[in-house]
Amino acid sequence: MDEVHRLSACLRCKGVGKEAAIRLGKKLSDKYRTDAEKYDKNGNYKQELFHKGLGRAETKSEVRQVSKVVAEWADGDSVAAHYGFGIDLFCTEDFGRSSDEPSVLDEMHRLWLKSDFGINFVTLCDLAQMLTK
Repeated sequence: MDEVHRLSACLRCKGVGKEAAIRLGKKLSDKYRTDAEKYDKNGNYKQELFHKGLGRAETKSEVRQVSKVVAEWADGDSVAAHYGFGIDLFCTEDFGRSSDEPSVLDEMHRLWLKSDFGINFVTLCDLAQMLTK
C-alpha cells in the first residue's frame, strides 16, 4: 500500500487525480457556506472536508464539474492501485480529453507515469494483440 500512497501523493503534486476534487470541493465550500458554518462562536475559521463541498454544488454546471472531478479522482486511484499492486499495464480507452483541465490520463501525464513509474497504458485492442502474439 505504500506504493499506492506514494503515487497518489505524486499525482496530487501534479494537480491531477484526487487533487482536482479537493480544489473544487474547497471552492464550493467557500462559495456556499454561511458565516455561521465558516466560523465558530469565537470567530475562528472552521475547515470543511472537501467532499462536503462537492455536495454543495447547486447549478447544473457545478454538478457537471463535480461529476468530472470525481471521475478524475477515480482514474487517479485506479492508476495508483495498479502501480501499488505491481500491475504494469493499465488498460483504458480514456485519454483524458473530456475536460479542459489536466488529467491523469492525458498524454503528458501518461508519458510521466511511463518514464517515472513504468506504467504502460494500453487499449483493449492493444491488450488483445498482446495475447495473440
